[in-house]
Amino acid sequence: KPFGSLTIRKVDAQTQETLAGFYFKVVNHTTGFEQTVEAGKNGEVTIEDLPEGSYEVTEIAARFDYSLDATPQIGEVDWGSETVVVMKNEKKPSITIKKIDAETSEAIEGVHFEIKHKNTRQTYMGVTNAEGMIELIDVEEGWYEVTEVTPADGYISSDKVYEVYAKSGKPGHRQYDVALRQQNRFLLRRGFAREMLCTVGFQKHGVCLCHPAGKIC
Repeated sequence: KPFGSLTIRKVDAQTQETLAGFYFKVVNHTTGFEQTVEAGKNGEVTIEDLPEGSYEVTEIAARFDYSLDATPQIGEVDWGSETVVVMKNEKKPSITIKKIDAETSEAIEGVHFEIKHKNTRQTYMGVTNAEGMIELIDVEEGWYEVTEVTPADGYISSDKVYEVYAKSGKPGHRQYDVALRQQNRFLLRRGFAREMLCTVGFQKHGVCLCHPAGKIC
């Protein structure tokens, strides 16, 4: 009997990167053949020794961060050849927020944000991690309002409302910078200067300038 093979290749619809962790059902409605397969680490799975004919490939389970595409595709298997069916998926809408210091560009951990869909008013709460980031996966597509609820210690609170659009395949992204509180910044800088003055023994009229009580150096 004439046999061929059917390869299913799963790729990202935007980047064309191959994707693992998707499940497919392969059916030949003429012969009654039916098999469930999973895309491997290389994003592919191959069924060998198939009789010639039309095979319907349907995605039945997607990775958590991708939308399921249940539209069947047909692969025509011919004798002695490999038939490749490419299945494309869009990433689910997501939102990424990054908080950085306005002066040093260093990530700021522990900042609380409220992220609210402008139409449905669906609300998410998040706290920036050690990389200063919050990532929401599998959100509804649309415009979101992003508001800082609680700043990190030593930072100015901001009541500004930002907007970001979450779209399938293209995650929304906002980066925020924030300055230290003016008073804290001044004290930090002045404290550093005082320490340097004392280290070198800087004096005026015999009084150590770095000591608020006027201690003699």
